[in-house]
Order: sequence, then C-alpha cells, then structure tokens
Amino acid sequence: DYFNTIGGSSEQSKLITAIIDENVKAVEGSRVRLRLLDDIEIGDVTVKKGTYLYAVMSGFGKQRVNGKVESIFFNDDIIRVSLSIYDTDGMEGLYVPISSFRETAKDVASSAMQGSNIIDNSTTTGNNGIKNWANQAMQNASQRVMSALGTAAKKNRVRLKYGTRVYLIDGSQRDRNERNKK
Repeated sequence: DYFNTIGGSSEQSKLITAIIDENVKAVEGSRVRLRLLDDIEIGDVTVKKGTYLYAVMSGFGKQRVNGKVESIFFNDDIIRVSLSIYDTDGMEGLYVPISSFRETAKDVASSAMQGSNIIDNSTTTGNNGIKNWANQAMQNASQRVMSALGTAAKKNRVRLKYGTRVYLIDGSQRDRNERNKK
C-alpha cells in the first residue's frame, strides 16, 4: 500500500486527491478550502486524510482558473509545499465553462472604439480641430478602457462547488521529472 508522497521518487508517488470543501465564489487571490481524500507523506510526516488545505486562486483565463497550495498547517506546524490544482480532465487549473477574460477583452475593445469616431463639423477645420478631436478621442478611449477594466475585476469570478474533486500535483517534483527527461 503506497502513500501519496511529496518530494519522493516518482515510482512511489500517486496523485493526491482532494475535494473543494465549500461553496465559494472565487476571485483573483481568493482562499479556497480543500479537504484531503487520502493520507499523504511529506518527508517523515504523514498528513492524514480529512486534513484541510487552503489554495489561493489566480490566473483567470483560457477557460481555466489556477490554484496553488503553498503551506499545510498540521500538528501545530506549518509545512511548506508547492501543490498545483489539476482538474479531472488532467489539465492544470479548474475548468471554467465561460472565459471571463475573453468577454473582458471584447468589452475593452468595443468600449475604446465607441465615441472616438464621432467628428463634430465645428472641430474639423484646420489642424487645431483635428488635434482637438484626436485628444478627445484618446480621452474617450482611455476612460472607456479604464471603465471596462474596472468591470473586468468584477467579472473574473467563478463559482466553485462543494465536493468538486481535484488533484494536487507537487510542482517541485514535476519540474524535477521534466528536467530528468531532457
């Protein structure tokens, strides 16, 4: 019977399974509680099944949101780790059906273009009129971009459901394995 290990040899280690242990609306930097479904071994410490871990969510885009566990509080000790969340599709991060980043990019582009192509007849005579129009267009575009970016922060939110199964992969072990393959 093998334990799931962190920092052990790749022959010994298996996937570390956990579930999201709360219903939460996550945004950039949100803390999400996970619960281990298996015992894991970290060096000479065995972290028991049912232990809570906390991941910080980041990197909203490409229909995924990433999460990382950087420490585990266990037996009155803090254990430093580097565990990335993987979804059941085997890809890093959790699958998010609608990419908020794509919607935000469209909003920014369309908002920046609105209002900047209106030329008032009274401002089109001479160079000063064109300069004034260009300055106004730039101001309109920058205001709309800032407004769209403000709403983007609100849009980059994902609802995570209690009981969603996730896999935790030791980033340092994965990087070591990649280097050994080369």
